[in-house]
Amino acid sequence: MPVHCSVKKKKSSPKRKELTEEQVIALFAKRLKELRKKAGHTGQLGFAYDKSLNPRRYQSWEAGADIKLSNINRLCNALGVSIQEFFGDGFE
Repeated sequence: MPVHCSVKKKKSSPKRKELTEEQVIALFAKRLKELRKKAGHTGQLGFAYDKSLNPRRYQSWEAGADIKLSNINRLCNALGVSIQEFFGDGFE
């Protein structure tokens, strides 16, 4: 007796839009500013001092400077969000 099996086809996911490094950094800076304000901090310097971050470096990140992954983790902790939450909005 033949054995039949059914294979579910994967739903084709929408084609992922490729972003340039500059676009990713700009999205990161925008999201960082958005989450800082959402956390109730209106100013960059006050937030940086309050969270023991280097103020000049923090300002550069919001202005679009490149950032190391270890610093992204520190920022997420300071903002009270997970890395998944940080990259969820605007990075899909």
